[in-house]
Amino acid sequence: MPMFDATLVPAALGSLKIILDLVKNVKDAKLSARVVSEVIDLQSKLVGMGQQAVELQEDNRRLIEENAALKKEKDLGDKVAFHDGANWRKRDDGTEEGPFCPSCWSDGRLHRAQVNDVSRGAVYFACTRHSAASPYLFTVPESLVKGINLDPHRGSVSFGAVSRPIMKWPESF
Repeated sequence: MPMFDATLVPAALGSLKIILDLVKNVKDAKLSARVVSEVIDLQSKLVGMGQQAVELQEDNRRLIEENAALKKEKDLGDKVAFHDGANWRKRDDGTEEGPFCPSCWSDGRLHRAQVNDVSRGAVYFACTRHSAASPYLFTVPESLVKGINLDPHRGSVSFGAVSRPIMKWPESF
């Protein structure tokens, strides 16, 4: 869609000034006064149109940016699937990346949670993005967790530098 050419308003105002200069030489005072009045009215309307055009351009720019953000969010949403207790992002090659906190996805964000424990063939995650005092807990089958060294997390529940168990995991979720 073509953008409004803001230089048209000043050009039109310049033309009106020329008309005013020409009217000064008219012998009929009534006609001259009427033309001057109409030109001033037209100038005022042109200035208002110029201001509205600038506002429309700003609104259009904002809407274009908002549309791009929504498309990006939708594209990400098309690539996210929930299974096995977590969210997973589908890569272009067909593999999946994850796991991501299922609760964070409700905010439209993918957030990796912290490994809290590994036992009984499961990886227990705690997402402290919600609250360190009350993290969002979820579990994923150990066989699905790739690219994370799980050995330091086996057998002890911890958050960050805390090495002692601070919460008892339920037997099932």
